[in-house]
Amino acid sequence: MKNSGKFGGLYRPLGDSQVKAIHEASLSILEDTGISCESGQEELLADLEKTGAKIDRKKSRIRFEKDLVAEAALRDAIPADHPGKDQHD
Repeated sequence: MKNSGKFGGLYRPLGDSQVKAIHEASLSILEDTGISCESGQEELLADLEKTGAKIDRKKSRIRFEKDLVAEAALRDAIPADHPGKDQHD
C-alpha cells in the first residue's frame, strides 16, 4: 500500500492562507469585540488592565490589542511535544 500522506505523519487539513485568515479573525475578535466578564472579578480585571488589556466595566468586556496578544504568545510560548509525529535525527 502506498502512503500518499505528508512526510512525518503531519495532518494539515487547512492551507497556510486559511490558518492565517483564522488567526487574523481571532485577533480582530479579541480586539474589537473582546470577551465578556462576570461581576466579582475586580482583581482579575485589575491584573489584566496592568498588562495592557482594555477593560470596559460598564459593558463587562475585556479587549486585547493585537500587539498585546502577540507579545504574550511570544513571551509565554511553551514548546509542545507532538505525540505520533515521527522523530528524525
